[in-house]
Amino acid sequence: MSRARGHLARRRHAALGTILALTLPLASCMRVEITYRDVGQPDARSLDAARPSIDADLDARAPDAAGIDADLDAPRSDVPLPPDTAAATRAVLASVGEHIILAALRDFEARANELVAATDAASASGTPASLDAARAAFRAAMDVWERLEVVQLGPAGLPLYASGGRALRDEIYAWPFVSYCRMDQDLVDGLYESADRLGTEPTSARGLAAIEYALFEPTNTNRCAASATINTSGSWAALGDAEVARRRRVYAHAAAVLVAARARELRLAWDPAGDDFLRTLATAGEASPLFRTAQAGLNALSDALFYLYKEVVDYKIGIPAGIYADCPTDTCPDKVELPWAHASLDAIRINLLAFRDVYLGAPPPLEAPGFDDLLRARGAGELDDRVKAQIAVALAALDAVAPPLEAAVTADRDDVATLHRACRALADLFGVEVLTILDLELPNRVEGDND
Repeated sequence: MSRARGHLARRRHAALGTILALTLPLASCMRVEITYRDVGQPDARSLDAARPSIDADLDARAPDAAGIDADLDAPRSDVPLPPDTAAATRAVLASVGEHIILAALRDFEARANELVAATDAASASGTPASLDAARAAFRAAMDVWERLEVVQLGPAGLPLYASGGRALRDEIYAWPFVSYCRMDQDLVDGLYESADRLGTEPTSARGLAAIEYALFEPTNTNRCAASATINTSGSWAALGDAEVARRRRVYAHAAAVLVAARARELRLAWDPAGDDFLRTLATAGEASPLFRTAQAGLNALSDALFYLYKEVVDYKIGIPAGIYADCPTDTCPDKVELPWAHASLDAIRINLLAFRDVYLGAPPPLEAPGFDDLLRARGAGELDDRVKAQIAVALAALDAVAPPLEAAVTADRDDVATLHRACRALADLFGVEVLTILDLELPNRVEGDND
């Protein structure tokens, strides 16, 4: 390794060590604040060290890739790459863009339209069967969207962090920035009545998270403080249970109409029949108007995969399990993703499988050029083997957790913490070793002051 490359590797290790706070005791660490999304909302994450009591207890039983079947139903990196490095990189970008991102966007648009129809029927009739159908349509749409969560690059991403970003992801799903109280206030104020009116609300009160709450919340209580106006004025109580239930069904439909519109917009942003961001990515360093080099395109893709670091490892597992100081009590089951549909573990599984597919270049059994082939082309086959094995470890750790996650963080805490370690180890492999071998940079949303 060259001196310059060695220095870069040390910088990456130092930055990620601070970000994840893996080994240093809290007393010896300087607290580093890195805003999750610098868009005016409060910092949702304090990067304190993981609680020593949990980390120390789990050291002896940290997940190990030894003995795990890492076949993953995938080809063993035998896809031939062009001899030119830039051309090989573009082959990976083209495959991921076509077979993963655009394919999922087309699927999600169809599911979003089905959700519009199902919520429309439920809002009109209010029968248990129509509500069950709307819930099933939500689950189907959410499953597809969780695949896209892992690849928030280009139009889906925030302009501050993603080249070509148009913030369309947050228009569809703004989690973890969700305000259930704001949704309940909208029920009282009448903003739920149409997509046009609901569209004036912040993203924290609409999108897929709002649809989940409106369809699955089992009671007709609200999530505002007792001191909130809708409670002190009696306006919520005046609605009555039946009216609250009706308004929530209408709310779900209005939110679904907005989601479907944004789904179409995002699909067209990538589609060759629209703005063709697929070509912008696939021609990086050649004819791309945005990415001057193929490496820049690959860096945009690797930046998106840091979803595994922040959202999956920290927000979806670490905070609910009480591993981070953002949870002020032993555990925080109320912090899980998708708490009303009880689908948090399903979402994590889909995220891990989507990460795997991007790493391989396409969903198995389709053979396509991926990060694995780029590593092997650089003589890093052993690292590729370890990444694939660790994906299998993470999936096995997930299988050991009994759903739902909001119950498991208390009743099955050791297995949840083991899942956290397994996913964190996978994130480390990619974010440190893979990035170093492929000469990729950390995304600016996590570098902060550590660069």
